[in-house]
Amino acid sequence: PLGRLHMLMPPSTASTCPVMYPASLLVKELAPGALAGRRWVYRESPAMELDPEAAARFDAALPPLPKEHRPSQEEFFILSHALLQGEA
Repeated sequence: PLGRLHMLMPPSTASTCPVMYPASLLVKELAPGALAGRRWVYRESPAMELDPEAAARFDAALPPLPKEHRPSQEEFFILSHALLQGEA
């Protein structure tokens, strides 16, 4: 069995909308009860604050790579856009 899945962040509190959870923020409890009774909040890393000009300069210094499509790109797209409806 998969056991319990926990959310990394609390659900939406809008009373007129169903509670929706981003599937990409589900975490698997590896030890029973390890996450029980705790509230978790997602905080985006400062590493996500990207300077587009610095990134372009970095990329320009690398040899070009051919554009490819990998199955993992489709999997990432699906997971990053998936929402699970929960109970309010």
